[in-house]
Amino acid sequence: MLMNGEASNNWGVIMAGVIITIISPLLVFFILQESFLRGFALQSEK
Repeated sequence: MLMNGEASNNWGVIMAGVIITIISPLLVFFILQESFLRGFALQSEK
């Protein structure tokens, strides 16, 4: 887990988890960026 028995943080594991958590939605956004922008443009035309 993220804390060992001596109650100190294992920052390497914490940072790896943060990066994995942040990269997933960013990848989805960049892959679907054109669709997102097209949808926003269509909403603004109404």
